Amino acid sequence: MLKAMPAVQNKNDHLFRELQEAIRGGRFPAGTRIPTERELAADYACSRATVRSSLRKLEELNFIERVRGSGTYVRESGGKNRELCYRVAIFLEGKGAFGDDDPYFGRLLVGLFQDGKMEFLPEIHQVRTHLEFPWRELELEKYAGFVIGFPMSAAECADLEQTGLPFVALEKPECDSSVSYVAVDNRAGAAIAMEHLLESGRRNPLFLCGQTSLHMNRNKILGFNEMLERAGIETDPDRIIEIVPYDEKISRRIIREELPKRSGFDSLLVDGDWATWETVNYLRERKLRIPEDVAVIMYDEFNWVSRALALPVTSVRQPHAEQLRAALQILMRKVHNPQQPQVIQTIQPTLLVRRSSIIYG
Repeated sequence: MLKAMPAVQNKNDHLFRELQEAIRGGRFPAGTRIPTERELAADYACSRATVRSSLRKLEELNFIERVRGSGTYVRESGGKNRELCYRVAIFLEGKGAFGDDDPYFGRLLVGLFQDGKMEFLPEIHQVRTHLEFPWRELELEKYAGFVIGFPMSAAECADLEQTGLPFVALEKPECDSSVSYVAVDNRAGAAIAMEHLLESGRRNPLFLCGQTSLHMNRNKILGFNEMLERAGIETDPDRIIEIVPYDEKISRRIIREELPKRSGFDSLLVDGDWATWETVNYLRERKLRIPEDVAVIMYDEFNWVSRALALPVTSVRQPHAEQLRAALQILMRKVHNPQQPQVIQTIQPTLLVRRSSIIYG
């Protein structure tokens, strides 16, 4: 089960919601002139750019209209637009600080605000541990639905179904269910990484993989092994090392315990940012050259890793922004039509080839 943490919002999202609620609640009645950009920036302690962004969204949703030379006014229909914008709770898993400087969070924000037009109010919650699912702590009548950004157990699926609200997952649930979901094709992601390594002449790869009981990681292992079989290379279980991809201390311990037990490896596919960081540092400590002696590919794309290591790292890019947009589109269709059947959508990852996996002549 899961325990919710307080909602995380960026300034644009916060001001947009505040102004929309002010219109809906009658603080800015229909036909009245709202404060100027300068006044709003002072009232809400934000920049005028943030104010302009929020006003633009309100204008697109027909809450306000701008009159040249006069000001910005609440439309006559502004207070009646409840049906135009739905509150959606988005639950994301994470153990560290979760804010605008988090790469994963940043990519999801791109997915939320890229097109600038929304018929929903996103409310992002961080879930840290599988202790208590948080929906009981929410005022359900305020929400149109949920997006779940972590692998859901059968119990968690059952909990959410009790709410009577539609929900869409960002990964295939860890159970047989009729839940709609949008998943990255992790089987294809591992396969394109392996294809690149094999075409580069690597013949003894290892895969440092996340929790192998999870469906998404089992798919990565399938893609890894399929490419080995095609190349006529043995699919030895010892090629898979289970790690905790996004935990620095645990990654360091596992890598330093397990890699010395494997001899002669010439390439590594590594799940996550901290595990990649620790892997490269381990190789450097042992005077192994990258990529001449060992090629490295990071499964996921975290630019801070390349900057911190001073090494452009080949990465499997997971299209999280596209994934979240697709999930929200499915959710809105379910909001408008509760009888809509299960929808399953797969998003394809891409390989970004950089210095850590290719030897330049």
